[in-house]
Amino acid sequence: MGNICLSVLYSLACVCFPCMVYQWISEIRNYGNRKKGRIAHFVWVYIFLVYLWMVFQVTGIGLLADIRRKETDLFMGEINYVPFDSFGMGYILNIIMCMPLGFLLPLIWKEYRRIGKTVIIGAIFSILIEITQLFNFRASDIDDLTANTCGALLG
Repeated sequence: MGNICLSVLYSLACVCFPCMVYQWISEIRNYGNRKKGRIAHFVWVYIFLVYLWMVFQVTGIGLLADIRRKETDLFMGEINYVPFDSFGMGYILNIIMCMPLGFLLPLIWKEYRRIGKTVIIGAIFSILIEITQLFNFRASDIDDLTANTCGALLG
């Protein structure tokens, strides 16, 4: 149990550390130019990073240890190219999972307040999830891609 907690804390720290570096660089760059609402912005950025971390925890990101396995092929997962083959509760859950992406991006960054940009980022995010699942015996599915992109659009 202790190793699991340490592993979770380590992976969460790996997510938050880049944000702290970004915050530090941003503070240095804007030192003389004090903007109102910067603390709220960084809180939302941290929430966004924790959201991304949670998505990859749920979806099963392929780890370096999975890639380094010598007894198996590099790509161990399956790919389903048939659209709407697995429509059901999983499809709805994928939509719900990506809805926060659709509202957090425009909330945090002004350049994503156009629906097209947010949907494109949602599709890229979904493709990234599906690619990482190939490295750890998970299935990549075109339905997941459409559901995740739909979730970003609805968010």
